[in-house]
Amino acid sequence: SGIAGIYYTWERYEEAAELHRAMLDIRLATLPPEHRLVSELRRDLGATYIQLDRLEEAETLLLTALENLQLDRENDDVRIQSTAWHLIDLYHAMDQPERAEPYEAIYTGDNRIE
Repeated sequence: SGIAGIYYTWERYEEAAELHRAMLDIRLATLPPEHRLVSELRRDLGATYIQLDRLEEAETLLLTALENLQLDRENDDVRIQSTAWHLIDLYHAMDQPERAEPYEAIYTGDNRIE
């Protein structure tokens, strides 16, 4: 997501979260909550929150993003795959790998978290 994505890559997670949150607020003011662009920002903010150890907030954002993305896409869609991967990462960070299992069933990438 532009500059926010660069901050994330540079591990400047606070700045990335601030920008993702601002962009999400703008999109929520102008688009339906289930819109793809809103879901992508929820995913990105959720991924950033994992890095900031804001795990409960990350979970809410990622689950909502996945639910909305699955409304009109198949599980092999790159957006769904990415969101599932972040949910797997989240539940491992929470030391609850059993909760990752439904998302491991969705995720088909080579980067499974062990």
